[in-house]
Amino acid sequence: MPVIDANFDVYEILGIQEDAEEKDIHRAWRKTSLKYHPDKNPNDPTAIEKFHKLQVAYNLLIDPATRREYDTERLARQAQKRREEAFDLKRKSMVDDLKAREQKAFQEIDEKERAQLARLEKLRRLREENEQLRHEYLQKHARATTGSGEKRDRTEFEMNNVPPKTLDDIDRTVKVRWKQKYNEFMSKEELLRILEPFGPVQALIVRELDINKKFSTAYVVFERLSSAYASVHAETVPKYVKDIQWARQKNEHGSNKDKTMNTTGEKSQPSDFSKLSFEEQTLFRLKQKKRA
Repeated sequence: MPVIDANFDVYEILGIQEDAEEKDIHRAWRKTSLKYHPDKNPNDPTAIEKFHKLQVAYNLLIDPATRREYDTERLARQAQKRREEAFDLKRKSMVDDLKAREQKAFQEIDEKERAQLARLEKLRRLREENEQLRHEYLQKHARATTGSGEKRDRTEFEMNNVPPKTLDDIDRTVKVRWKQKYNEFMSKEELLRILEPFGPVQALIVRELDINKKFSTAYVVFERLSSAYASVHAETVPKYVKDIQWARQKNEHGSNKDKTMNTTGEKSQPSDFSKLSFEEQTLFRLKQKKRA
């Protein structure tokens, strides 16, 4: 078989099918050779090359043995080409899938980073607001202390001079509540940041999380009764704090409508004492026993 270019398809150049018979080959060769004969195409520089290829194709196909050998190689080349195309398609699909998964992973990372940044920014704003509210409270407290607030001074004087034996820890205990969605940054440190401006804190107990409740709760024992009083009657508290209440909601005279506390020495417990955890109940009882 004459040496020909692998890309040279003799059936294509003659314009015939692969199963063309010998008469079809003769007819096609005569037709195309007349069309591309150099004498009829003097201005076409490729006419000689085209005519030569037609002659090679005709000679190859007119010999049965040479044609069989060519057909075998041609089919092998076509099969190889299909395999390469299939591989390229599969590889392209794999590359596209990899790119899609990488892009999705980057998007998820970006979304997580944006969510984290948003959470940190929200926490920063809340802390700034808390600092501002605390600053405003301290200013108001200073003005009230240095002004003509005789009633407030008298109340604080009376509370600071209550005989120790008449006070129980529960009388200096307040209950702080906040929405559970703020749990992630309402740590003990943050609670102390909010409450210590009112006075020294003796103990701080955060209730165990109860998903069935709307609010989380902490109990704070101040060293001085006046500090507890100031926290309950504070005009401004951080917006994420629901309220600050007395842990003891009632005194011996009945309902504590104006949030005053019992200083008669009665060893009472908070109204929801039974709902406290064992650790919290034990802490209150030990402190009561120590004072007894």
